[in-house]
Amino acid sequence: MKIQRGEITNKDGPILEPSLIFEREYLENYMTKCTASYINKSHTCLFLKQVKLYYQVRDRNGTAVSIKKSTSEFTNMYSEGHYWINIAVANSLPQKSLEMITRLMYLHGFDVSRSHLDLVSTGPDEYVTQIRMHVEPVREGADSEEAFDLLKKEIKRIKWLDPATIEMCVNKYPWLTMERAEIITAFCALMHPVMAKQNSFIFSKANIMDLVTKKRSINHSAAIADLFLARFDPTNPLSDDELNARAIELREHISNHVEDS
Repeated sequence: MKIQRGEITNKDGPILEPSLIFEREYLENYMTKCTASYINKSHTCLFLKQVKLYYQVRDRNGTAVSIKKSTSEFTNMYSEGHYWINIAVANSLPQKSLEMITRLMYLHGFDVSRSHLDLVSTGPDEYVTQIRMHVEPVREGADSEEAFDLLKKEIKRIKWLDPATIEMCVNKYPWLTMERAEIITAFCALMHPVMAKQNSFIFSKANIMDLVTKKRSINHSAAIADLFLARFDPTNPLSDDELNARAIELREHISNHVEDS
């Protein structure tokens, strides 16, 4: 096989690195689980990329991601400055995965011009959702190495996020970032059992979430999330004194703002 001999190359080197996954046994096993339309409509290199992603996640409930420039070697649909993003998600709701990842692309400054979704079985009532997206960056810096690293990280996390988190950082406040939205959602969940003892109706989960994500509150909620992130920054965490000082300042700012409102 040409791939195994390192013969499928372009000016940058091998397009696909040789791998045990590309041996006949593994490929035949994968293809028996695919629909005919999936095989027939897939470009060879993109298909092999997805084979590799499948074997990375099939025995665990994870997500694997590959991002490549849209070149003639990877697809007949070639566009300068575009990318193919291949995603394999184990044991997820296919439509939900596609919807959430599409929204994430918007959040990261990409326009999705084309997408494909296919299911590949891993056992009885279990499967890997294979998603291919042809995307174009529409925001400066969206396709930088740092931006792609963050995008991969968030694609892998998004399966586990509360829908309220996605709603908050994609539809309501795109500036917020997923990390902040996730922290705010977690704090709301922690507050509920404490506050519900005072009044279970007023302090329902929905009411707490609505309160802290209102336009007049969201900047304060984001500031609290930032303080949490700073405290637990693995590279340079806040000291106890710094934490207390910033917490006092933040409480005073919120108190004054609320009183003035």
